[in-house]
Amino acid sequence: MTTVPRWAPGSGRLAGAILSDIEPHDPKRGGTGGVKVIDVERGSAAWRAGLRAGDVIVSINRQPLTSLADVPAAVRQSSNGLLLNIWRGNTALYIVVK
Repeated sequence: MTTVPRWAPGSGRLAGAILSDIEPHDPKRGGTGGVKVIDVERGSAAWRAGLRAGDVIVSINRQPLTSLADVPAAVRQSSNGLLLNIWRGNTALYIVVK
């Protein structure tokens, strides 16, 4: 069994969210990049914006994510809110986190 890296920012717009690389055998991988949302703390900015456990973040501010390693830089580059392109089940949507 391999350990999949996780990231839980201590502060900032994604504080309260726990993110992970998508495991190779996970059906949500679907041949695309992105990171999986493992959990979201109720009441956090990410929760209020609509981010939920099980979502897959495909891009941040229109920058595609290939792995968890891409997330911190994409978040740092944003001086305003974050535009997250999300896959939730079979639906694609955008969420703005301020």
